[in-house]
Amino acid sequence: MKILTEIWSFTFCPIVKTVIETIREVIKLHAKAGMGYRPISEICKISKTSVGEYVTLYRKSGLSYEQIKDMDDPSIMDILLQKPSHEKERYEKFHPTSIIFARSFQEKG
Repeated sequence: MKILTEIWSFTFCPIVKTVIETIREVIKLHAKAGMGYRPISEICKISKTSVGEYVTLYRKSGLSYEQIKDMDDPSIMDILLQKPSHEKERYEKFHPTSIIFARSFQEKG
């Protein structure tokens, strides 16, 4: 009966990880264990593409795993998901032009 209860609770009450917990685990497996994308994707139950995206964000941040493991979740999200400054500058230069361009398509005639 005990085994059946354990299986029942495991089957119907899965542990749901947040995105940041998954990112932390991907970074840990890649940086500390030196694992590739496929094994990490199988362990974390996410696609190889997602693993690649998370590893790329980690590499672009320039931080070590030791620095990231002690950070709180909002700090990690801010660092990993921020746009590079050159992209912001290009967007700011292009944005006013894009609004005028979009409006010209809405006009009739």
